Amino acid sequence: MTPYHLIYTSRATVEVDDDVLRSIQDRASANNKKSGVTGLLLYGGGNFLQLLEGPISIIAALFEKVQQDPRHTDVRCVHFGRAPSYIYPEWSMGVLNVEDAGVGISHERLTAFFAEPATSSHECYKQAISVFEDFQAQLAGGVATTSAS
Repeated sequence: MTPYHLIYTSRATVEVDDDVLRSIQDRASANNKKSGVTGLLLYGGGNFLQLLEGPISIIAALFEKVQQDPRHTDVRCVHFGRAPSYIYPEWSMGVLNVEDAGVGISHERLTAFFAEPATSSHECYKQAISVFEDFQAQLAGGVATTSAS
């Protein structure tokens, strides 16, 4: 089955620390495993950038839940559409606080992504994918770590 990708951004309304991120990851991992959803949540500077991938109906329902979550506001869909493949097929939900040591490139790219948002949705999508690709490259090089369940 062809996966769908949802990429969204939001701004935290609560203080977010590693315990909060771990709680988000634990709940999402358990639910996502049951429904065939994978993805990655990046957090930094009070902002979230998340990629969810999976069946269209499940992803659409998840986005409805995301929009109702009081832990964040200004939820903005960057992209929702068919994807050629899963980017994180092994992760029910990876979570990374890019403010942690050892993730400099992703932190810089995430900060730039929120500081200077693209004017077109296509450019915004390309920038978001670039941030996720930077993170993947860091993992491959052993520069960053995350909990991926």
